[in-house]
Amino acid sequence: MITHIWFTIAAQSVNHLKEVVIRMYWDGASKPSVEVPVGDFFGLNLGQYFNYQSEYLNCSSVKALNSYFAMPFRQSARITATNEGPLEVGAFYSNIDYQVVPALPEDVLYFHAQYRQAAPAVATSDDWKINRDANRLLNTDGKLNYVFAETRGRGHLMGVTLGVLQNQEYWMGEGDDMIFIDDESKPAIIGTARRIISAARGISAAAAARFRLRIIRMARSSFSRRSGPAAAIVSIAGMATIR
Repeated sequence: MITHIWFTIAAQSVNHLKEVVIRMYWDGASKPSVEVPVGDFFGLNLGQYFNYQSEYLNCSSVKALNSYFAMPFRQSARITATNEGPLEVGAFYSNIDYQVVPALPEDVLYFHAQYRQAAPAVATSDDWKINRDANRLLNTDGKLNYVFAETRGRGHLMGVTLGVLQNQEYWMGEGDDMIFIDDESKPAIIGTARRIISAARGISAAAAARFRLRIIRMARSSFSRRSGPAAAIVSIAGMATIR
């Protein structure tokens, strides 16, 4: 079982956090369970380094990327890093800690990660000047929801990393996060988007860095929020463990 992943990268391209793609395969599977740009996987969704610390992920002041998700496997694990950009990656350093155990529980869950993006994100309104304008916006059918993650089976939603590039001033997070569990007709949980990343009255670097990860038992679910009117580009890595 993999317990810790450490990467640091020396690359010519300023966009290498988007261009280097991480893929993870468990027990000889031909399809990757993880297929995510390296920056998005480690919470750097806008392709720039910044320092933060969370329970499962962090980025240090020396551009070291760490993951502490438990990633079990029975026979084999394969992790690849592919440079899909035009410029050379001079060095890609890695250290992966794992434990070899006699056996794993029968109901152990594999680690999966989904990457999604919308560029541009569809706005709910173009008539947006101040935050309170969101009070008159209705989301009766969820048609403009941005879907963070959607999966079927038994598992736990471990967390989400979110990056938003706005096309105007003011706070974009007036859309509500919605979690559907075993019933796609109505959300089991309706929150307010700023709470999902433990922030309020806008996002500071410190607030955005300290993810509060929700763990949810689910059989069939999607995780969505209404696109904020000021959102131009949204980039998401939704992380889940699904059997």
